[in-house]
Amino acid sequence: MANKESATKNESESRVQVGVAQGAETDRDVVGGSEAEGGGSSERCSYVVGIGASAGGLQPLQEFFGNMPQGSGLAFVIVQHLSPEFKSLMSELLSRRHTSMALHHVEHGMQLEPDLIYLIPPKKNVVIFQDKLHLLDQDLTRGHPLNFPIDIFLHSLAENLNERAIAVILSGTGSDGTRGVKAINEAGGVVLVQDPETAEFDGMPRSVMATGLADYVLPPDGLARAVYDYVTNPPGGLIKAVAKSDLENMLQQITAIVARDQHIDFSHYRPNVAVSSPVATRCRRTWSCWRNRTRSVRRCATTC
Repeated sequence: MANKESATKNESESRVQVGVAQGAETDRDVVGGSEAEGGGSSERCSYVVGIGASAGGLQPLQEFFGNMPQGSGLAFVIVQHLSPEFKSLMSELLSRRHTSMALHHVEHGMQLEPDLIYLIPPKKNVVIFQDKLHLLDQDLTRGHPLNFPIDIFLHSLAENLNERAIAVILSGTGSDGTRGVKAINEAGGVVLVQDPETAEFDGMPRSVMATGLADYVLPPDGLARAVYDYVTNPPGGLIKAVAKSDLENMLQQITAIVARDQHIDFSHYRPNVAVSSPVATRCRRTWSCWRNRTRSVRRCATTC
């Protein structure tokens, strides 16, 4: 019986490793705490927002949450670069004036719930699996590989949430988050980046922008509004909401650019079929970009 229980535990821990970036801990990494009880009664989050922040990240976080409407139905997971011995004051600094949402320090097996903010503790990485947060020990031994907590979380977010995954990259140095947003994009999620001109440290935002995968590049207050607009008016809904003549004109522009630059010809689609076809679905993010003026039509058509 003991061997059976041990095997079950090892299998469970192994499954939580899905989504961990290469170079992260992979041998019995799930640590601390026990799975939250009563998780089955928790309301499932419509979307989960992973926020990566490092040096200079406090002010944009305050601006972001200060402009996030209440009752969005979103769960927010803030992944910071923390010194192992640093006691974070993030919860106190955020909760006093900038948001009425409750803030929780992540515990192992904690169930994600909407309209809550989750903060990771020092010395830990966090991943999401089956709508629960799991903590992993960081390797703090001398000579250990560099740790990329934002990449690790975003990989797991992409694998477990797919199109319900939202990545927000704020001020910070280095390139953490860059590999993670690639996974978010491939899973059908959305990527938002702080405008480097408004960031105290622009390394992380510029690194993500260099991939060409940023759907929105805005100041922190604009990022909050863009996230809210995105989840309350999904790109598919935006397509249905616009006038048919405007959509047909937009699709003609997009398909012409795709035909010329990518050598894919959609001209054989009848206009009334194209509006409700996979072409319109494929172009949903292009329309969202055009509506928010975050990219040119040409760039959207060739990169979305």
